[in-house]
Amino acid sequence: MLTTRVVAITLAMSVWPGFSFTQTPQDGPLANTLVNVQPKTSQQYLAEHNIGLDSASLKAALKNTDPMIRGAAAMQLAKDKATDAIPDVEAALAAETDRMNRVRLMSSLALLQPKDDNNIALQSCGNASLGREQVINAARVAIQVDLERAIKECVPNLLAFLKDTNDVRGQIGALETLSSVPYASKLPSATKNEVRATAIEFLRSSDHTKKFVGLQALILDPSKEGRDALAAAAETEQDAGIRRILEDVVKKKDAQLAGKK
Repeated sequence: MLTTRVVAITLAMSVWPGFSFTQTPQDGPLANTLVNVQPKTSQQYLAEHNIGLDSASLKAALKNTDPMIRGAAAMQLAKDKATDAIPDVEAALAAETDRMNRVRLMSSLALLQPKDDNNIALQSCGNASLGREQVINAARVAIQVDLERAIKECVPNLLAFLKDTNDVRGQIGALETLSSVPYASKLPSATKNEVRATAIEFLRSSDHTKKFVGLQALILDPSKEGRDALAAAAETEQDAGIRRILEDVVKKKDAQLAGKK
């Protein structure tokens, strides 16, 4: 989990304007965990497993015994905009038992379906009766379908999860989603303030997972309030690796804020 969070932070820094690591922490528990991750594309993964990229082969691969192949086939069909494969992906999703692969299949289906009220991602993210993990995953997919409608349909549930201190896992998922660039760029000011306040609270937590999710959210937050919270955390952080990340983030934020004056 720790390495995954550090990788997520590295990726977050790479998409925030002006960010790139100039130094990797050399001591502390985080040493050697900052890595350059280049995930394989669905096309590369399928090619490695001798799966054809034609429509018939991809549809057949949706029934493969390997869940990674099923997911990659679904994502490739979405990339190819193969709308004729919608019934095949729907059937694969209905039969899928692998939790993470259900996310891939839902994502593929949402991207193939029309951007209307029947789109599975837009429907699911606004349905409070579904499990929170399903709603959060749907919200992450919905921004790829229609950002404006995702803000309208998904944000109310995400905010409710963010405020529920009895469900930390739901809070984490909601914070990661609401602080992501597509959502954060369109949120009303009051909602941005709520997201930032939760991120600062998480950053101060002794729990590493919460701390890293808070850090990741504040990296993407362009406000001075977010910058000041990161600077304060750097002054008190005991872990040398985390402290160097915080210091690097603050320096780059200072440069960004100075450039706006």
